[in-house]
Amino acid sequence: MSYLTCYLFYYCIKPISIFCVFLTYFSKYSVTIVKRLGDFVGEEDYIKIVNRINSDNFYDFMNYYDLTYGELLGIIDYGVHSDISQIRKNTLYKLLRTKQCILKFTDSKIGVIADTHIGSPHMSWNKIYRTYDFLLEHGIYTIILLGDLFHGPSYRSRNDSNRSITQCYQQFVECEEHYPKGFQNFLLHGNHEQRFDEVGMDLWNMLAIKRDDFFSLGIGRCYVKMNSFIISLNHPGIVDRLLPPALHYDIALYAHYHCFYQGNKRIYIGTCSNLVNRPPSSKIDNPGFAILSACDKDLCVTAYDLSTDNIQPLFTKTYSRQKKR
Repeated sequence: MSYLTCYLFYYCIKPISIFCVFLTYFSKYSVTIVKRLGDFVGEEDYIKIVNRINSDNFYDFMNYYDLTYGELLGIIDYGVHSDISQIRKNTLYKLLRTKQCILKFTDSKIGVIADTHIGSPHMSWNKIYRTYDFLLEHGIYTIILLGDLFHGPSYRSRNDSNRSITQCYQQFVECEEHYPKGFQNFLLHGNHEQRFDEVGMDLWNMLAIKRDDFFSLGIGRCYVKMNSFIISLNHPGIVDRLLPPALHYDIALYAHYHCFYQGNKRIYIGTCSNLVNRPPSSKIDNPGFAILSACDKDLCVTAYDLSTDNIQPLFTKTYSRQKKR
């Protein structure tokens, strides 16, 4: 091989070949490796928004700045606590109350599933299928997913962007192909969904394109209504994101801790997987799910145990609407 041929190969042809391989490898991710406009909204934009927003243009601001519903509520709450006129603060506070709930469920029963962690070595398709079969048998087709549907890249691979993207993509394909169909799944994004953001993958757009039975409830926290009860849905552990403020609620459902617990107004939902749990002694570490049931003016939360062959209830908590005097 002549000197000129060697020169052309090592300095011209080889780099082009490597670049082509790089493009081929990442082409399947081209739809998802994006940066949201909402990620660039800063404090100057907050001031513009809080001085002009009202109930009529709420969704206009949401679309213009590419914000989630919860992020816009967080900006409004920023305005309530900023140095603006008291009249404007009162307007923003009323707006928070009227726009607090992202949606109102009309179903008499709703399933609640948390922390499936698709992609984790401890996740369990068997538990997911058993849960959805049980819900189907009881005529329940609306499901709230309380976060960490996916596991995201492992801690060992988070410093390797290529490996992280590959793991995220594999988990998404696994969900697309194997997750039960025939239901409406309302997903609150948890801290493990945030790992997709860290590698530049827009998980919500990916789901919306491939599956028409998933609907986003936002990130970390949101409020919904069922049978006139305001329900706060929560997945702690979110960092560096605008969240809706802590507002009045009747019931709060929590994921993230992989265990069941019933408090006064708080219910912790256990994991629907084989993940190692970490509960304090007062909490129940059985894997499972929950069902919300509306009855007359009451709302019941029943937790179910997946640790045995026969699915059995763990506990039921009933909330009653107090009569106004």
